Amino acid sequence: MFRKFLALALASLLAGCATLSRLPPPPNSAAIVAPASYNADLRINSYDSQASDVVTALYNKAIAASDGSIDIMALSGGGAGGAFGVGILMGLQRTGARPQFEIVTGVSSGALIAPYAFLGPNWDAAITEIYTAPQTSNLVVRRGFGALFQTSLYRTDRFIQWIDKHVTPQFMNAIARESRKGRLLLVATTNIDTGASTIWNMGLIAEQGGPRARQLFMDVLVASSSIPAVFPPKLIDVESGGRHFQEMHVDGGVAVPFFVVPANMSLGDDTIRRLRGANLYVILNSQIGIGPANGALKTTSIIPRSFEIDQVYRARQNIALTAYFATRNEMALHLTWIPPSYPYQGSLEMGQATMQSLFDSGLSLAASGQAWQSADDLAAELGRAEVAAVP
Repeated sequence: MFRKFLALALASLLAGCATLSRLPPPPNSAAIVAPASYNADLRINSYDSQASDVVTALYNKAIAASDGSIDIMALSGGGAGGAFGVGILMGLQRTGARPQFEIVTGVSSGALIAPYAFLGPNWDAAITEIYTAPQTSNLVVRRGFGALFQTSLYRTDRFIQWIDKHVTPQFMNAIARESRKGRLLLVATTNIDTGASTIWNMGLIAEQGGPRARQLFMDVLVASSSIPAVFPPKLIDVESGGRHFQEMHVDGGVAVPFFVVPANMSLGDDTIRRLRGANLYVILNSQIGIGPANGALKTTSIIPRSFEIDQVYRARQNIALTAYFATRNEMALHLTWIPPSYPYQGSLEMGQATMQSLFDSGLSLAASGQAWQSADDLAAELGRAEVAAVP
């Protein structure tokens, strides 16, 4: 794993050698910016002062579509760790403990899982194949020396073809059907031009129908999974004032590890009153502890070590915000993460054996009824992790 994180750092040094041909981004003064031929309500920008009103209206509509209980699922990023989250869903299904989720949100690897968590068990075979099939380990290919003249270390054309295979018209129709009931599927990307998180209403995209909607749906999934410098950014065509522009979007995890609502709503005093009594499930497709460093820290090991620490502490910080939001809205918070005892190799270790092992770990945990932890359990685990990190 360490060599891959080192490669990530080297990619930033090589960035000056590579350029990406594109249209200019929308000007900061643009009042309304939206993908070509779509309304602006297709997405929510985290910096938008009206975001909380829009989210509250969407959530209230989703709650009205409840099947008797209000269940929300938030899926984090984590690359290969997404196989763990898929295993959790399959284990819950096996025991009959998997609810229908009125609201599903996803970031990065979690964005790929989110549509399947949204659609339910009839689509379980497809998402299991995506994360455990032998072909998965060959979906991203190193560029080698060619990376000097490109915007990423890896090619993703096979990955895009894989997404194209699974985002079928039938898949889109199924999502559109559930969206029309009021249920909500949201995916986050990071807009590199503005530095803000963008939350896409994927159900509304699906409702538009046709090839253009399918292409935008795929573009958002690819963008949300595109780790900067490792994978190419995704350019999305937008319009404002009759003029054409392009936005550059990358991994949603750059801005937020996972989300339930935009960050300003997590911190603010406003509440979504109808969430009282709702169940909030958060799947962290990563570990939350940091083990002690192995051996002397050199330049080549400081880089991945620093990245690991940053990711873990950002996830912990986001959990704290989410716990605060859940408490304020009187929700029941259920958390799960890759166990500290699991020999996790990192988000970029995508070999089939590794992915299958992560899937099996999540499946076993959920099937045995041990998947969900409380905020108190999390605090205890973090305490143990901090003690373990002290030499």
